[in-house]
Amino acid sequence: MGKIRVSKFGDEQSELEQKKKAEARRYAKKAAKVGGKVHVSGLKGGERIKTVGPTEADLAEAEKALKKQVTVQVAETTEKTAGVKKAVKPKVGHRVRSRQYQELIKGFDQTKHYDFAEAVKIVKQIARTKFTGSVEAHFNLTKKTNVKGLDFLKTERKFPLAHAVLGKTNDPESKLMETFEKCVKSLGGRPSIQRITISATMSPGVKVS
Repeated sequence: MGKIRVSKFGDEQSELEQKKKAEARRYAKKAAKVGGKVHVSGLKGGERIKTVGPTEADLAEAEKALKKQVTVQVAETTEKTAGVKKAVKPKVGHRVRSRQYQELIKGFDQTKHYDFAEAVKIVKQIARTKFTGSVEAHFNLTKKTNVKGLDFLKTERKFPLAHAVLGKTNDPESKLMETFEKCVKSLGGRPSIQRITISATMSPGVKVS
């Protein structure tokens, strides 16, 4: 026959408390491994139900901290690379001219406006094509203009601009001047013209007063 174990009410209560403490320690260790917490969420069948793991509040806090960390890292990376990007990225609309072009523009002041006779002399001097190029005139107008009857003068439909071929670089200055004056008259005279630039084929432009 087996032995009958007799226990008192106080002993049973003490044993139950020890089991609960041991169970709590196991859940606490498990929670520590997964980075969560032990949460007591009520009673079921006279015993407390314990859940292990982070709560929704914990997850939201962790996600917020992660986003903040990523934002800081992106800001630091952008700041470090900003100088490199500025040095490497070319400016919009910036055009790098050749060494030959740079040498040509040394012969005159690009900011200065010359009278037509002097401008033509400069254009002929800086003409850089091996063949006989054309002398062209480019007009910025105060408004869009439509010119008819002159084959050498063309106006743009969408913009207040006009372009003319005055002749060849080996033509006499008097002939180029004659054609130029016809263009100015057909475009409405000086009041209708904001800016004039003349140039030889593939060569720098010279401003005309």
